[in-house]
Amino acid sequence: MRLLPDNRLQEIIRGNWIDNQREDIRVHQKINKKRFVRYKEGAELYSMCQRKFEQMAKDANAVYKLDKLVLVNCDIFEEYFPCKGIV
Repeated sequence: MRLLPDNRLQEIIRGNWIDNQREDIRVHQKINKKRFVRYKEGAELYSMCQRKFEQMAKDANAVYKLDKLVLVNCDIFEEYFPCKGIV
């Protein structure tokens, strides 16, 4: 049996835990709908470290630079790496 910390148990009892889970799901759905992401968001989206995501995005030619802002086109990224098992 897994023991929960007191604060987590209290959240479950009050129903806050369910609300927090729903909010997390909404945030992930919002991120998944984005077409362009920054390096940090993309690394979280594809569950990899930021450096590896940067390298893969550059290999796919999915990187767009606007002054100091760098965006990655997720559509191009996913087309280039379908066999990597990341999609």
